[in-house]
Amino acid sequence: MGNFYAFPEPDNFFNWNFVVFGLTDCDYEGGVYFGQLGFPEEYPMKPPSIRMITPSGRFVPNEKICLSLSDFHPESWNLTWKIETIIIGLISFMTSEDQAIGTLRCGSEQRRKFAKLSFDFNVEKIPAF
Repeated sequence: MGNFYAFPEPDNFFNWNFVVFGLTDCDYEGGVYFGQLGFPEEYPMKPPSIRMITPSGRFVPNEKICLSLSDFHPESWNLTWKIETIIIGLISFMTSEDQAIGTLRCGSEQRRKFAKLSFDFNVEKIPAF
């Protein structure tokens, strides 16, 4: 999938940053979204935490997101899942309306506004961006 990029932090291989971009036919079109994966030392035996930092109207910025492939649900973790699998799952969840811990329910207009502001937010507020 060509709409995200993931990279480890230089000083801590357990912390990964990712950027989601190029989403189309949705409220997030044109947006650039920065997030983080926090892998436990037991990875791949245990799942990572997932956070989206850039405001999107879908996720509470900088709060852990409850997904079946996150540390909220270690019982459903599959140790064959890779970083790519995790981010693709997050994107799929982002473009749905399912609710969970760490999600928001904003209207389409607000989400589109966040999309337009996302790149500037990342440049101004996120040093790793």
